[in-house]
Amino acid sequence: MGLELPDELRARPQGPRAADHALQLYARALHPELLELARSRRVEGAGWRARVGLLQHTGHLLEVVFPGEPGRRGAGRAIAEVLAPVALELPPSGRVDIRRVGASASGLIDEDCGVAYTCSWSFERVPEADYPRLHAHVLEGGPAARGERLLVNRGHPENDDPAPFSALELAVDPDEGRLETFVVHAFPADRAFLFVHSVVRV
Repeated sequence: MGLELPDELRARPQGPRAADHALQLYARALHPELLELARSRRVEGAGWRARVGLLQHTGHLLEVVFPGEPGRRGAGRAIAEVLAPVALELPPSGRVDIRRVGASASGLIDEDCGVAYTCSWSFERVPEADYPRLHAHVLEGGPAARGERLLVNRGHPENDDPAPFSALELAVDPDEGRLETFVVHAFPADRAFLFVHSVVRV
């Protein structure tokens, strides 16, 4: 005789909720041990270096540091954008902005912090009937139109339902002194996507 499990135990979890995450901006670099990155890239230019990546759990990092020369104007400038679960304790020192992404559908951060930086995001819910198709389309991504693409798919082989994922496209234009990221986080529990577009003038 088989054991029948209640529906709530048979149902597989659909992952985290967007409201449990916050977008944070720092006017300093963050210690690497604070964030566990599943995928990451480092890029450098004349007088700057950057680290971008996707967190092991839902989230991403965009960090640009301008080491400069000691004693020279602008030396030591840095900026770090982090989307992470609010349960992840990050230091308050150096933080200049924090936004709960589930609290509003969209937003804009336009801060100088010694670095020209703009970030816009949009939290978009999708009708349940349309979500699987759109989820597959966004996950597939097609050719990376903006540059290199990093992906973390948090699906499970035994679960055919849409699973949480994070995708980050990175584009660097040294001639224009521009670093750009476009990130998508899928939240199947909310039947939603969070789109984050950031530009740093380096």
